[in-house]
Amino acid sequence: MSALAIINIIGLSQGLFLCFFLVSSRKRHTWSNLFLLLILMGFLCNLWDYLWINTRYALQYPHTALLGFPFRVTYGPLVWLITLSSLPSFRFKRRYLWHFAFFGLYILYGLYVYHSHSYQYKVSYLRALYTTLETPSALYLNAQIIGFNLILLGQFVFYLMLSYNILQKQKKYLAKPRKQWLTHILIAAILLWAIGFSKLLVVFSIHFLAPEFVYISCILLAIYLYALTFMSMQNPAIFSTPAIKYKDSPLKPSQTSTLVDQLTHYMQEHKPFTDANLTLKTLARKVDIPERQLSQAINTELQQNFYEFLNHYRIKAAQQMLVDPSCKGFTVLAIAYEVGFNSKSSFNTAFKKITGVTPSQFRKQSVIEDQ
Repeated sequence: MSALAIINIIGLSQGLFLCFFLVSSRKRHTWSNLFLLLILMGFLCNLWDYLWINTRYALQYPHTALLGFPFRVTYGPLVWLITLSSLPSFRFKRRYLWHFAFFGLYILYGLYVYHSHSYQYKVSYLRALYTTLETPSALYLNAQIIGFNLILLGQFVFYLMLSYNILQKQKKYLAKPRKQWLTHILIAAILLWAIGFSKLLVVFSIHFLAPEFVYISCILLAIYLYALTFMSMQNPAIFSTPAIKYKDSPLKPSQTSTLVDQLTHYMQEHKPFTDANLTLKTLARKVDIPERQLSQAINTELQQNFYEFLNHYRIKAAQQMLVDPSCKGFTVLAIAYEVGFNSKSSFNTAFKKITGVTPSQFRKQSVIEDQ
């Protein structure tokens, strides 16, 4: 048995173990774990294909060959959905299924060109495939292989960018283990994409795909599955269902949206945030919304806690004062007190967190831009 076959078998065993781990406990039945399970199933099918083609068992059992290729177009959407579903406010929507339209088309294509045919036809098809893979010019000139890989790499980049954008914007709402977990998934996905892109560059440049690239792909896939298994054993909380803070709340999403509209109108009209001693209880009384419902609306609809919500309005008001010529005589500390902060340090910290610069730097930049 070749080294590549052994690597494939190790990867298959690790993937099967992790699949069993994910489905064995009811506490781990979450959307993100379902999407991870689908990725693992795709990986297993791909490793199976590598094993079957490398050992040439595909020629003896052609009905069990080429099962994993359609799954390659699902990795991008599934990585994106894993990232998206890690957010506390995630709800699965039917329109997400459209992201798998390419997967459905590829299954139909596979049925048309291979899986719906006879034993003899499949063997002939596989022999032609071996010739293509082993002949430099045939591989380079095969428009189907090149075209499919270009589309696949482009699609993967698109979903990696979406996933990275979600992680950057929402990372403050994620627990540290989950955030590290998602970061590792994205890094591994980028590495796998880089290997795929390198293979395509090699084919275009020297019209030949060296066997070493296939070895590297299989090794990385096996290591990836092994790493997932190790992380799951070290920190099983990653796969646990997070506690839902407002699980028993009677409020519906449409109702929380209405409450946020009511709250936003009141904040803009009456500016209660300028009171440095404002509390959730006081604000709830002012806007005539039950305190718990107000907290839920801010947390779930705006993805902020109460003080982040207040600071958003305070910093916005401070920005207006810092560039207002009529407030030129106000010191930074005076503006901080004016918008509701009770110290310069807390004002500077909150201002820089939201804008990326200190109040003094913001004021200087606005003066330079006006000149």
